[in-house]
Amino acid sequence: MLDSYCLDFFYIFLGIFILVYLAIFEYCTYVTNKPTYSRQAQTMGSYGYGECDGPHSWKEKFPNACGENQSPVNLQSSCAIVVHVETLLNPLEFSRDYRSPPSELILVNDGHTINLYPEYKGCSIPKICGGPLDGVYELHCLNLRWGPNDEEGTEHMINNKRFALELQVTFLRAGHRNKFIAADAGDAIMVAYIYQTTPIANPYLNIILEQLGPASESFKRYEIETIPVSLLAPCFSRGYFSYVGSLTHPPCIEGVRWIVHPEPLSISCCQMKKLRKTHMLYCDLKNNTRPVQELNSREVIFYD
Repeated sequence: MLDSYCLDFFYIFLGIFILVYLAIFEYCTYVTNKPTYSRQAQTMGSYGYGECDGPHSWKEKFPNACGENQSPVNLQSSCAIVVHVETLLNPLEFSRDYRSPPSELILVNDGHTINLYPEYKGCSIPKICGGPLDGVYELHCLNLRWGPNDEEGTEHMINNKRFALELQVTFLRAGHRNKFIAADAGDAIMVAYIYQTTPIANPYLNIILEQLGPASESFKRYEIETIPVSLLAPCFSRGYFSYVGSLTHPPCIEGVRWIVHPEPLSISCCQMKKLRKTHMLYCDLKNNTRPVQELNSREVIFYD
């Protein structure tokens, strides 16, 4: 009888052990597979774009948002310092890898915006250098900004005008180990592209939009068709604005060099409607832009 009780106890203990082991294994698998780039979403829930938690309230929770060098800004040609590219020793340059498709292209809905993370396994990471940059920077990710309609979608204004969509590409200083750019925004370069609505759909944006909609889940990782980043964010060497600002979302850390390409790219009205239906944090997010900030004493340079 005693042996029977011991055997029953052993099986009960074994069952509990297996359940605990499976729970730990599942958690470790989640942590391992969870993209490190989603760590920047740790402030989720502490800010938003609504009436109660929108940009007007960020200064109360994030001291950096009170700074004098905040982004975005209104970029005006009449107020910019013009630099002719021919006078530069090293004009702005995108590396050849920028035109090659990554080995993987990961889409992550972080609850506030849509992020794209190109993975270059076994090959060189695309880089940018020259122009206003003080070194070499490596491609990190892309994200989208849009508004409630096709005339209020960009964060930056170009000569007092907004457009439908702003695509922001993040580059980190080469060798920068901390991929959580909010920890050291001074090592980040933001290259912004403006999209305006046209009758014809942009086929490259469809690759992104096919994964979106009410059924898409926040914080979930989706692998999508790989295309060269240059098809979404083309290379250029002149015709752009540059200034020093901040992250346009909390914690709004300053020290970010912005490069804004003002020549609009195309996106259709139907594509914008689909983007605005994307389910974000707690609701359908029809706006994820911050209003323009005061330029104060900063210089804006236009590289002609």
